Amino acid sequence: QNIAAVPFLWVLPLAIYLVTFIIAFSQRIWIPRALILRLLAVALGSIGYLLYETGFAHPLQLGIPLFCFALFAACLYCHSELNRLKPSPSQLTLFYLLVSLGGACGAIFVGLLAPRLFRATYEFPISLMLAALLVCTSTWQDGWSSRLLWIVLTIAMAKGIGTEIRQTEMGSIVMMRSFYGSLRVLHSGSAEDQLRTLYHGTISHGSQFLFTPRRLRATTYYGRDSGAAMALSFCCNGPRRVGVIGLGAGSLAAYGRPGDVFRFYEINPQVQQIAQSVFTYLKESQARIEVVLGDARLSLESEPPQRFDVLLIDAFSGDAVPVHLLTKQAVALYLKHLQPSGILAFHVSNSYLNLAPVVRQLADFYGMQSRLISNKSNAAEDETPADWILVAANLPAGIEVGKPIQNRPNLRLWTDDYSSLTQVFKTGR
Repeated sequence: QNIAAVPFLWVLPLAIYLVTFIIAFSQRIWIPRALILRLLAVALGSIGYLLYETGFAHPLQLGIPLFCFALFAACLYCHSELNRLKPSPSQLTLFYLLVSLGGACGAIFVGLLAPRLFRATYEFPISLMLAALLVCTSTWQDGWSSRLLWIVLTIAMAKGIGTEIRQTEMGSIVMMRSFYGSLRVLHSGSAEDQLRTLYHGTISHGSQFLFTPRRLRATTYYGRDSGAAMALSFCCNGPRRVGVIGLGAGSLAAYGRPGDVFRFYEINPQVQQIAQSVFTYLKESQARIEVVLGDARLSLESEPPQRFDVLLIDAFSGDAVPVHLLTKQAVALYLKHLQPSGILAFHVSNSYLNLAPVVRQLADFYGMQSRLISNKSNAAEDETPADWILVAANLPAGIEVGKPIQNRPNLRLWTDDYSSLTQVFKTGR
């Protein structure tokens, strides 16, 4: 949810899940039941703490092994219990049919029902609590010490769920969820500093002050010192045609001038609904605003050349990086829609991935210049540090203040057939 939806990250948990089946249903007892219970208690306690401490940003080096360990322990226990309770050989056909049906029902619940039942991703902590409750009931005959442990752990997990729901919904004026994830708008501040912020999962996707004159200013990653603002300032004279991949709160529309056209590409209809009803960037922009719903790459492939003066690709800050927007073929498509003197602006701020070398390699492949523009935070204006890479055949003179991008050894050019996250993980997280 916070890195990328790629095989590297979903094959590992799938393999762990299947390995627990192999271990649990083998003729040989690989791991004693008592040890499995201890492993599960440690795993649930650790994950419960991470969920309870919502302000703790765990690094990948800790998060991925810990969550995989919890998955292994929980699945191994459940599958071992299934094997222990399986019926006589005459009823095994029905037994395995029901096991398969259970897996299908779980997939239907997570994929179809949960987005409609919950306003945020609550099914994960709820499933952890149910796992603890299941152990509590299945080990009830093991004595008071075991009962006490699992009763306390179940109560602790339930308390953790309540805390997560309370903290998630506190101050939220809008909460929505769909196939594309959970959205919420948080209202904060007081008096003239009242602020609304759009979150997609745990990542901010733009904010806006409620009162003028600051209501008309772009905030967060799009402030006056950001690479996005610089690209729009130096791109050209006169009316501009601007494309933006990723709508968010619509912050970039604040830079619209009379005669400009800002064309936003957004895959999630709920984001468009929030941007048009909760925030006013789109309504109050002096530019003509166009919003195209659907996957940006597919939309661009079906359109005639748009002749953008600036095309801003703002889809990499978090919540499953769309890798298909950062390949050789994707950049070729962007160039088809860009004026010869136009600027590509890639927003590469990311908690987990260092995407700057990837963009530089793509720019070099097409014989273009690239510069990294990083701005500092400005708490008074709710401007946050952001990294933008500006790419053009010939960058305007004012953009030379940007920093050159260091190559990463052995990094291969990303294409639709090849991309590797292992080479761009940030080691400090």
